[in-house]
Amino acid sequence: MMCQAYKTIAREVEVEYIEKKSRFIASARCVETIEAAEEFIASIKAHYHDASHHVYAFKIGEQDQIQRSTDDGEPSGTGGRPTMNAIQQADLHDTIIVVTRYFGGTLLGAGGLTRAYAKAAKMAITAAGRKEKIAADKLTISFPYAVLDKIISYMEAKGYQILEKYFSEQVGLNCLIPQHEKEQAQAALNEVSGGRIHIVDLGEQQYIERLLDE
Repeated sequence: MMCQAYKTIAREVEVEYIEKKSRFIASARCVETIEAAEEFIASIKAHYHDASHHVYAFKIGEQDQIQRSTDDGEPSGTGGRPTMNAIQQADLHDTIIVVTRYFGGTLLGAGGLTRAYAKAAKMAITAAGRKEKIAADKLTISFPYAVLDKIISYMEAKGYQILEKYFSEQVGLNCLIPQHEKEQAQAALNEVSGGRIHIVDLGEQQYIERLLDE
């Protein structure tokens, strides 16, 4: 069963933060499988092969079933935990953040490390932005040409996704309507068309995306 809606990062990013000559490079990506997460971690480690540490945290699954983090040699709780906390505080899912550190020669202490990893992770989240993935049902609707403009205007105003248009004796649209809005949308489309609309639920579901942070 699909989750009704959840938030994840909008785009893959990499940001850098310097603290007492130590470089913290935070890389973030949306991942939906543990294999994708492991591949991302491996790619970061290969790219920054000479780094001191590769701290990471990720949450994956409809109910965040998979959650992992590591300090990668840093003092216990100073890397993975603050990185995971940043993901949780932003209410993100299907998200991985890897924070690579190049040691600058000055010890930061447990508190300093915790703050530095938290800051790097939060910087990555801010740079990536967030998007909401919303469970939607696929519908096909047909109606007379006379109400085409009204139907299109309504769909665009609501931000519903039109997948395909086809024209014969009537106009047909294949579209995605968020599941939690489907009944309301069907009633509104019927009203907008003056009752001259035929709606068929195709029994297919997929996620649609809406940006939350510009």
